[in-house]
Amino acid sequence: MKKILGIIFLGLLLSGNAYANINSFNKWLYDNGHYELVEKIEKEICKSLDKGDPKYYTNLCYLDFYKNNLKIKFYDGWIPEKNVKPNYDTLVYEFFKYNEKPFTVRPIVKKYEVDPSSNPYEFNSNLIRDKYIDKQLEKTALLSYLRFEDGQITVDKISPNDRFGKFIKNDIKLRSMSVGKTMTSYVAGHAICEGYIDNINSRLNDWPLIENTLYYDQKLFDLLNMQAGDEKYVWSSDFLLPSNLDGIDGRNQDIKVYISAFKIQKKVNLNLIIVHFLLN
Repeated sequence: MKKILGIIFLGLLLSGNAYANINSFNKWLYDNGHYELVEKIEKEICKSLDKGDPKYYTNLCYLDFYKNNLKIKFYDGWIPEKNVKPNYDTLVYEFFKYNEKPFTVRPIVKKYEVDPSSNPYEFNSNLIRDKYIDKQLEKTALLSYLRFEDGQITVDKISPNDRFGKFIKNDIKLRSMSVGKTMTSYVAGHAICEGYIDNINSRLNDWPLIENTLYYDQKLFDLLNMQAGDEKYVWSSDFLLPSNLDGIDGRNQDIKVYISAFKIQKKVNLNLIIVHFLLN
């Protein structure tokens, strides 16, 4: 009986979260003027209820409700990388999840906004037309494309208005992920040039701390490229860290804390954490 009640409770919880997500998505569409995709609706039962009626509140009539006309395929976490072809409506919803929801709906994600420079560097531009890039912007989920070559910008485009251009403008703040990978790779390159690390194919086999983990004897190259073979543990973007990592701040914790937790749980992606501590 307890198991059945648990399943029912979990089902209600997940369905409630799903509803909250889609309603916040619909509100975002409406607030940004995409009325061709969404409309504000009034619940039928609310039409006959006065604000003083208790049923007005129990039926949530004081809230705004919206309905979109999109055909969305919902996934657990991000869209799988293989064997799927999401339609445009699904991609619009995923764009909302990626760029808007974390910071506007339930701001639980730490964010670091980079302010523009007061004395910015001006890049030289010599824009050309690239038919291949134009086609990708018109057919795929690509939001924008910037190409810098030979000291100048040659391609600078965003998705056309009938794709994602209606949702992004030149002044929009796009969420950047995995910036730490770029920084870590940059530092790793300097460490190799200075002789602290032999080369990108050096193996992590002289560090007792990571013995008995899947990262032992791995090539630095594979860690930098997030190809350490731990995909089955971290396939979902909604993967939750083990409870014994709650409250740990990587800026002031020794890597031993992470390694000990990993040896117990076997599910924490330490690719960049390990590289970070290797270089410090």
